[in-house]
Amino acid sequence: MGRIPFREVIGAEVVEAGHGRSVVRMPASEHTLNNLGIVHGGALCTLADAAIGTALRSALKPGDAVATIEMKVNFIAPGRGDLLARARTLHLGGTTAVAEAEIEDVRGTLVAKALATFFVKHGAVEPRPGARTAMDPDVDGPEPRD
Repeated sequence: MGRIPFREVIGAEVVEAGHGRSVVRMPASEHTLNNLGIVHGGALCTLADAAIGTALRSALKPGDAVATIEMKVNFIAPGRGDLLARARTLHLGGTTAVAEAEIEDVRGTLVAKALATFFVKHGAVEPRPGARTAMDPDVDGPEPRD
């Protein structure tokens, strides 16, 4: 899979991932702020989508892939400064998966909550040699050690 340029534009970085969970960080920047000086809702949606996708890849087998089918985001408070999205897998089925993410600012204020359904394609890509999950080290960071 490799890098995801759009995620790089908003500065999203995986802090940790494994066992169906992830934490992804995004700093507020000129690329993510709206005209009111707060993080744009689209950037929050991208952050949630990135965190959920990473959480799901960490729970899937090598060679499996996911794609977002739908996502609902509730915006709760203005996003300012660095933001953390914490995602977790709720259901991993044969062809679909459901996961959620909560986005908080550095003070722990809940900024947004997302719930998403993803399409799961088993055996979609050639597995990386030695891979234990569907995580891509160039995107998601290293696989967790058990």
